[in-house]
Order: sequence, then structure tokens, then C-alpha cells
Amino acid sequence: VDRSLMQIPGLDNLRTHFNLFPGTVDSCAELLESGELLGIAPGGAYESLFGDSSYPVLWQSRMGFAKVALKANKPFIPVFTENIRECTMTLAGRMKAGRKMWEDMYKSTKLPVVPMYGLFPVKLKTHIGTPIYPTPGMTPEELSKLTIDAVEAMIAEHQSLPASLTQALVSRMEES
Repeated sequence: VDRSLMQIPGLDNLRTHFNLFPGTVDSCAELLESGELLGIAPGGAYESLFGDSSYPVLWQSRMGFAKVALKANKPFIPVFTENIRECTMTLAGRMKAGRKMWEDMYKSTKLPVVPMYGLFPVKLKTHIGTPIYPTPGMTPEELSKLTIDAVEAMIAEHQSLPASLTQALVSRMEES
């Protein structure tokens, strides 16, 4: 879990119920080695706050997820949820003017203080990708690149781009 989520008051029950924690490479690898499944969002709060309707992968230079998979020698399974950025939107992700101010504020505080709106009843559909297995000698950078490419391919295949709230609401009415 992004460390910023651990600082938000009033979320203790949520963090406890879902066993949310800001894991280290070692603690996450131990869980995988013991047979547990682990959900990791490499983009963290930054991607959720600053992503836009073109669905860029905003993982910056994060490599922790790749280091975990390599250390535990376990596959990474890419996951993408269609219309997720239309469900709840942030002003920082949807506007040009003022975006830098919100980014600077987030980077200095690590708190999600960006104005949000939504909880729109859009159709969400989660797609599970093909597992990406680490190979001997693979670097975190190589595994990260493979994973980003896989997620970008899933976005291209499953998400109407640029996405819009209208399109996401209409898809709610269509039959699957």
C-alpha cells in the first residue's frame, strides 16, 4: 500500500480488514514464498491522483514490485480495470492549469490532497493478464518493462481511448 494511505486518519478499520501495509521487498517476498497472493499497485497514489483519460502508466521509476517477484521467484500477474479513471476523477488528472501545483503539494506531503469527484456508476470490468515469470539473470528493470508493456497492451485492447464519463456510463447500459 502506498505509504500515504497509512497517514490518513480514520482508515484503521479498512487497513486492518484488508491487511493493508506498506511492505518492503523482503516482507512482500516472504509472503509470496509462503504461498500468499499479494496485490501491488506500482503506480500507487500518484497514478490514481494524476492519471487522465488517456490511461498512461505512471509508475515513474518504481521497481519494488519487480524486485519482490525476482526475490521470491514468483510471477507477476498484470491486472487492468476498464473505466477505473472514470469512476472517481481528480481535478489534477483532468486539468492542465494548476496540475503542477497539485503535483508539488503531493510530492512534498505524500498526502492525497487533490480535489476528487465522482463515484459515478460506470461499468467496471477487471482484466487479468498472462503471468510474467522471472527468468534467471533477469533484472528488475527488464521485469518492470515487460510488465508495463503488458499493462499498456491490456489498456489498448480493453479501454476506449480517450476515455470519457459519458462512454463509461453508456457501457453500463450495454449488454456484456
